[in-house]
Amino acid sequence: MPNLFLVFKKSAENKLETIVRWCAGPMVHCDIVTGDSRIMFTSYMFENFSVNKVEGYSASTHACLSLQVSQEEHDDAQSMLLRLVERKVPYNYTDVFRLIMPLSAPTPDVESEEKVEQLFCSQALTLVLKMSLRAEHPLHEAVGRLNSRTTTPTILFDVVKPFCEEAETFFSI
Repeated sequence: MPNLFLVFKKSAENKLETIVRWCAGPMVHCDIVTGDSRIMFTSYMFENFSVNKVEGYSASTHACLSLQVSQEEHDDAQSMLLRLVERKVPYNYTDVFRLIMPLSAPTPDVESEEKVEQLFCSQALTLVLKMSLRAEHPLHEAVGRLNSRTTTPTILFDVVKPFCEEAETFFSI
C-alpha cells in the first residue's frame, strides 16, 4: 500500500515562525509528500500553493509521519494537490490571522475542492485528507471533524499522529 508523508516543521527559524509557535503550538508548518515521489506540496506565505523537490528536511527540524492509504486514496490526494498547484491557489492570510486573533463569529469550512480560493499549509493538508480518504480509512472520521480553516499544524499533527507511523528513515532517503 502507498503512503502519504505528512511532514511537520518543529523548529522556528524566523520571527514569523516564532509567533506561529507562540500562538498555535510547537508545529509551525506542514507539507505533504506523496508516495515515493520525492516532491512536496506546500503553502507558504507570499507564494501560491506549490510543488517542490523535497529538500531542507531533517530529523532535528521536522517530524515526519507516514500514513498508509489505498492506491485510490493516494491517487486522489495527489490529483487534488496537482489541481491546486495548477490553479495557483494563493496563501490564505485571512484565516491565518483569524487563528492568531480568534473572533466570536463561526468560520464555516470549505465544502468542496472547487470552493477553495486560498490555502495555508495545514488547511491544505486537512482538506486533502478529508476529501481523499475513504469512509473505511481509520483516520477518516477524526479528520472529518476538523474545520480546515481553523486547523493549525499542531492540531493536525495531534489528530493524525495516532493513525500514522513515525517515518524517521524518510530523512535519509
